[in-house]
Amino acid sequence: MSIKYFVLIVCLLAGMAKGQHFKPPDQNPYQPMTIYVIEATYNGRHMVSGDEIAVFNPDTLLVDSFVLEQQLAPAPDEYEILRAGLSDSNTVGFNEGDTLRFRFWDFSDQKETIIDYDDIEFLNANTGEPVDGIYRTEMSSIAIKIHHGGAHSHVSEAEQVNNDFRLDANVPNPFNPVTTLCYSLSRTGHVALNIFDLTGRHIRELVNDIQRNGTYSVQWDGTDEQGIPVASGMFFYRLSTDMYQETRKMSLIR
Repeated sequence: MSIKYFVLIVCLLAGMAKGQHFKPPDQNPYQPMTIYVIEATYNGRHMVSGDEIAVFNPDTLLVDSFVLEQQLAPAPDEYEILRAGLSDSNTVGFNEGDTLRFRFWDFSDQKETIIDYDDIEFLNANTGEPVDGIYRTEMSSIAIKIHHGGAHSHVSEAEQVNNDFRLDANVPNPFNPVTTLCYSLSRTGHVALNIFDLTGRHIRELVNDIQRNGTYSVQWDGTDEQGIPVASGMFFYRLSTDMYQETRKMSLIR
C-alpha cells in the first residue's frame, strides 16, 4: 500500500516560516533530497504543535527543520517535509555518502534531543521498501518514521549515554610518533573521531562512518589531513555519535 495513506502533511515550502528553536540557513540546497517525515513519536507520545525536527550533516551543521502546527500521527495524505541538499561553496548540506542525522525539540519541556540512528526507520518514498539513512544524489526522496524512547522507560538519559559509549585514554601518552585511541559502542550509529589542536583547529579525521556495537581502536601517526607531521604539543581527540560526545587530551613529543 502506498506510503501516502499512512502519512501526515504540513508542507514546509519556500517562503513558509522556519522553526522557532532550530535556525536553518535560508539558501536553497543543490540536488535536494526530500525527506518525508511520515510518523514521529517521542518518549511514547506523538509529536504535538510546537515540536520541531531538524536534519544535520555529520559536521553537526543544521541543514533544515520544521515546526509542527498540529499533532503528527499516522493519517491519510499527511506528512512533514525536510530538504537535504548537496554541499557546495555557497550552501550548507551533505556530501555523497554522508549519514543523515536528526534532532528533536520538545516544545513543552524546552529540550533538544539527538535522535538515535536505531530509532529511525528509513523507507523508499515511492515503494515503502527499507533503505539506509545515507545521502545519495541519485535518491531524490526518502520517508522516515521516528520512534524515540518509550512511555515506560525508567532509564535516565545520562545513564543511557554512559552505558552506551566509552572513550578511553590514548596509549601511549605522551607519544612519538604513533598512539592508539580506543572506544566502545553498544548501539549502531554514526561515529566520528577527530583530532584538534589547542586553538580548536581541526587537524585530522580518523573515523566518519556508521559502526555497530563493539570495541574499536584506531591509530594516529601525528600527521594532518595532508599527511604532514604536526609539531609537538597538546591535542584533543573527540568522539561524536548520535547520542554522545566526549573529548580527551593527549601530548605529542617529538
